[in-house]
Amino acid sequence: EQHGHMDAVGYDMYCQLLEEAVKTEQGEEQAPAVETTVDLQVDAYIPEDYIRNHEGRIEMYQKIAAVCNEEDAQIVEEELIDRYGDIPSSVQNLVQVATIRHTASRLGVSEISQKGEQLTLRFADEKYLTLERVNALITKCDRKQKMMFCPGKSPFFRATLLSREQELILRNVNFMLQVLELN
Repeated sequence: EQHGHMDAVGYDMYCQLLEEAVKTEQGEEQAPAVETTVDLQVDAYIPEDYIRNHEGRIEMYQKIAAVCNEEDAQIVEEELIDRYGDIPSSVQNLVQVATIRHTASRLGVSEISQKGEQLTLRFADEKYLTLERVNALITKCDRKQKMMFCPGKSPFFRATLLSREQELILRNVNFMLQVLELN
């Protein structure tokens, strides 16, 4: 099941270019906490029949990539609806992925990836993890997810997805990030 994969890779490239562009614009050399790659089996892209014009698509990719939080997401979504009508799910997912990527970066998560049922959250460095965070993730996640923690230089959590439905994959990732943020 490779359906979201190419788009995800293209989108990641986009993000890196954009982050550099944004940094140059703001004249700040301050890199994000961590470079985060997101590789989930969800369709996250702007379909050509939603925004027909190439420049228009690139402009929206840039705006979406700059999304940092729910508030930003809402502003971008309102603009999309205003200009192009109802938002297709692949664009909704794209906005979600942008938010996830930003939150993850701030929390020191270097990789969020999915292989089949397996979801992995890897940290750039063990310094981003406290015992509270580890415990919170393990205890707050559904037992059926068999949440596993692997310590080490770049520690990671592995969980079993209870559903491969795209919306639920994203909700699952958001939930894990929220637990990390609150603990």
